[in-house]
Amino acid sequence: MLILSAVLVVILLSVFLGSCENALMEAVERDVAGLAAYSVTYKGNGATGGEVPVDLTEYKSGETVTVLGIGTLEKVDHEFLHWNTQADDNGTSYVAGPTLVIGDADVTLWAIWTQMPTYTVSFNSQGGSAVDEQTVIEGGLVVEPADPSRAGYTFGGWFKEALCNNSWNFFSDTVTENTTIYADWDARTYTVIFDERGGETPSPASKVVTYGEAYGTLPTTSKHNYIFEGWWTGANGTGSQVTEITTVSTASNHTLYARWGWYEYELGDLASSIANSWVFYINPDAYEDGWKYLMAATGDLTSRAWGTYNYTVIGADGTAIDTGEQNTIDIVSSDTLENKAADECADYSFYYSQHTYDDYYLPSKDELDLMYDVLGYKDGGFLDDTIYWCSSESSATTAWAQDFTDGTQTAASKSEVYAVRPIMKY
Repeated sequence: MLILSAVLVVILLSVFLGSCENALMEAVERDVAGLAAYSVTYKGNGATGGEVPVDLTEYKSGETVTVLGIGTLEKVDHEFLHWNTQADDNGTSYVAGPTLVIGDADVTLWAIWTQMPTYTVSFNSQGGSAVDEQTVIEGGLVVEPADPSRAGYTFGGWFKEALCNNSWNFFSDTVTENTTIYADWDARTYTVIFDERGGETPSPASKVVTYGEAYGTLPTTSKHNYIFEGWWTGANGTGSQVTEITTVSTASNHTLYARWGWYEYELGDLASSIANSWVFYINPDAYEDGWKYLMAATGDLTSRAWGTYNYTVIGADGTAIDTGEQNTIDIVSSDTLENKAADECADYSFYYSQHTYDDYYLPSKDELDLMYDVLGYKDGGFLDDTIYWCSSESSATTAWAQDFTDGTQTAASKSEVYAVRPIMKY
């Protein structure tokens, strides 16, 4: 019985001591829980700028926390939605302002972003150079592009409509939908000069025109023995004709040229209105060259020697059509022999129908041959038994001459005295 009582006492004592230990542990745990501190950390979660908000307060379990705002944190082309306890937005969400209760662990709040709507902004340059389109977020500003260019116009800015009534303000106008912005243009003005090409000075001699608009009223001019055929973009009647209704399409100051037409003659005609001369050649490229006919005077001049014997005239060796004039210039300026054949022609002038013609010269080899072929049979004052000089030099001692008896051309001594027949262009 005594042993049994002792055992019972031991058992009761163990139970008592175990209960005390559990109570003590629970008390310790309660004290530790009351002293523990927890933090709240904010994460940008892909933010591209700004500063993540920081909460330096240490919280005890059960305390409430006021959720911070986003502050300066931002993400390009995104809008902040809320904070969430998980980065993938599958946890508990919180917005700025309301509170959360601290549990028994630290809290991390992740910024949750949503893609903002974007729109396409197109630039209609309305005839100018191309401008790249832009992608702009809803409510965003358009970046002002470099000015486009357009021939004949000055750029006048960007506008909200094609008629350009309301300008686009790149500092304040925002984008809320797909948008087109339109370029405005101001037409430039240019000075046009009228080149009469040997005619009377026109009045006015120039005028100001506006690019893209009609030239308007154009002056006229006149030239003795020529027909005025209007104003052209190229010299000697080449290019295209410009009239009062022609639209200005040259984006610079420019010149318009008078085009002169000719009275119509046939080979062998005596042009009674043009120095009373014989027509022996018709130029197929009249407008490009500025002359249509080669004409011979109706009579011979004083017979002369060609030039200095045993002297070479540099440049006087042209034989083709339209080389006689330059040959004559070279002979007159180089050969010092006085009263030579070329001098006779260069000095010759003829007053006819109230106009003086003084641009005669000695024909080239081929020009003289044409005179023989076309006019030799005419009653043009040519003598069948006469030899005529041409301006084509053959050598230092000889030049070409032609016998109008049979048309034979020979290299004759420059000292020979032969007939001279001047010609002119018209």
